[in-house]
Amino acid sequence: MKRITTIALPVMLTAGLFWSSCKKTTHEIDYPFADIKSFTVPDGNGNKLSVAVDQQTLTLYWPGNTSVPDSISPVIEVSERARISPASGKKVALKDGLSYTVTAQNGTSLVYKLKVVNNQAPPQLNDESPLTTHQYDQINLNGKVNYLIPDLEKTKAYLVDGSGQEIRLMIVDLGRTALNLFVDTYDQTRLPGPGKYKLKIVTGGKSITSKTDFITIDKVDFAPPYIFNASAQPIRAKRGTRVTLPFRNLSGNTITLISLDGANLLDIVSVSADGQGLLVDIPTEHSTGEFYLPLVYYDHTATGTSGAVYSPRSISPIIITE
Repeated sequence: MKRITTIALPVMLTAGLFWSSCKKTTHEIDYPFADIKSFTVPDGNGNKLSVAVDQQTLTLYWPGNTSVPDSISPVIEVSERARISPASGKKVALKDGLSYTVTAQNGTSLVYKLKVVNNQAPPQLNDESPLTTHQYDQINLNGKVNYLIPDLEKTKAYLVDGSGQEIRLMIVDLGRTALNLFVDTYDQTRLPGPGKYKLKIVTGGKSITSKTDFITIDKVDFAPPYIFNASAQPIRAKRGTRVTLPFRNLSGNTITLISLDGANLLDIVSVSADGQGLLVDIPTEHSTGEFYLPLVYYDHTATGTSGAVYSPRSISPIIITE
């Protein structure tokens, strides 16, 4: 007698339906986190400054031994799957109130504000003993000052007359505790006249003015010639080429020798047509490098006086290349 099985197929179908009904679908929820985890700023000396993050305030404590820069390129870490604007590594102007927006994956955002704390110590003037010099000479304050930023674009010095008028001088030498000035106005607007003056120093965001008019300036019979480049762009020349050097006080003086480093001499060609420059040839054997304090030898026509003067240090050097 034949035996027919009829229950296998329904059982299999039932099992298939059972497993199908047990499948789970996973829905991922977008991350709601918009935090700044770390915020570091290179200080220009190979160090990284960590910014304190307190709720939505970013506090940057800038060290006092360097000047606060105009811009920074911070490295920033934010919450997973969040994004930040401006982006990490992007160069931005450094200022109080600078905003960073962190946007979470789910679209919510937080705005963080930067607060800059300048830990720079104020400049000090430790000695106001009377100093007497004359026009186109130097005022040596080395060892009498402290906490200066050794950056010619961040530190400036002024003579202040009895009426409160300020005359910016040229800086010949600058260090943390060193300041050597040249008695001529930086922008040629007003030569300091004979008299007594206070001294004002501005370095970074700090300044100091002397309590007394301890600097006396005497008049000179004539103005010596010297090189001074007020431009932020250096003067560049190759060895064996010709260049015009910017001079002051060429009128009434004859330049006899020019040395950029106290050793090599330049070959004088002629005074330029506008009377403000001197055309020179750079010898092929001249040293290469950056030169800030050229030495100028001269003869003054009216008085028959001969002399030599170091040109005051300018912001930009004379650069001699191969």
